[in-house]
Amino acid sequence: MQLPPFTSRTDSFRDRPFMPPEEVLRGIPALYATEDVLVEQKLVHAHYFIPSQQLPFDWFVMELSPEQNYTAFGFVCLQGDTANAEFGYFALWELADIFLAPGHPAVIRNEELTQATPWAQVRQEWGRKFA
Repeated sequence: MQLPPFTSRTDSFRDRPFMPPEEVLRGIPALYATEDVLVEQKLVHAHYFIPSQQLPFDWFVMELSPEQNYTAFGFVCLQGDTANAEFGYFALWELADIFLAPGHPAVIRNEELTQATPWAQVRQEWGRKFA
């Protein structure tokens, strides 16, 4: 299956691609494919973040539908607000094109994960940032 093309208005501001490599994308389960898996056992395949201490935004991808505008399911924490962080759906194409002001993109980055990791482990490691 051919993956749909993905381009962003902010590509020229990045030092590396927004999307993970194709082999990683192909390994991410489709939306709803892991709905019977316990949340602690769901695998995180990609992590997006804003590289700033002042803006601690994180998006963890567990499922993905490239055919539906790269809609993902995962865990989202905005502005480091762990009390209101939650699981939900988000579109990667929207993340790629967030602008803080005209001409000033948020430049959300893709952390290059070496392998998919269970949410329980990711949550423990990630939680240390806010301890």
